[in-house]
Amino acid sequence: TLKVLEQEGHITFAENIFLPTKICFTVSAEALRDFETAHPGLEALIKYLLRTYEGIIDNRVSVSEKQLARICRMEPQQVNEQLRQLAAFGIIEWLPQKETPQVHYLLNRAPAKYLHIAQDSYLERKKQYQQRVDTMIRYLELEKECRSKFIAHYFGDDRSGICGVCDNCLANKRKTLSPEEFNTLRQLLIDRIDSPVTVKELLASFRQYSQEKIWVLLEFLEGEQLIAVDEQGVVTRKHA
Repeated sequence: TLKVLEQEGHITFAENIFLPTKICFTVSAEALRDFETAHPGLEALIKYLLRTYEGIIDNRVSVSEKQLARICRMEPQQVNEQLRQLAAFGIIEWLPQKETPQVHYLLNRAPAKYLHIAQDSYLERKKQYQQRVDTMIRYLELEKECRSKFIAHYFGDDRSGICGVCDNCLANKRKTLSPEEFNTLRQLLIDRIDSPVTVKELLASFRQYSQEKIWVLLEFLEGEQLIAVDEQGVVTRKHA
């Protein structure tokens, strides 16, 4: 609902926002001195505010409560409580820091019965949202198509090729091997990688198989986290 109101230009909505504490003194210098005399426990905080933040007597200024706590050697909760007391006594105007979502009205707030939402725009946004949901569902249901290529096409890149490493690409590659050949070569590779070996040495050890088939099995074993291949092409077996 908030997003619709924002798109219609009624409000701005910020979900993640940090607004620092703002403080302004509201009493005269003489009244402030009298207050410090009567409340010595709040004097240190008052003096630090006056010495550190220029203009705080006349204007609201942004204040770091964490910095206040560190300089005054207090816990942040103590600083917060003392600021609360100063505000309660009418010594300062205090706007506590905020980290919650913020809504700002761009137009006069209208009663719900007078609130106008353009139907055509709303239906168009709903249609676009449904299209995104449908695309996500199609992505999850892909069985043969390369997932990376599907995503690239969605974002308008029709020249992207298959990635060769997603689950569908690996499954398509495995089809170049019969189940018997796949299982046999899989076990041979696992046995051969009992100690670290380079990819080049593996390819040389299994010349009776095409390099494509060896790569298919290596990618499968790596995807199953049975082996690891480092940047130098050294293959090591992962032991549970």
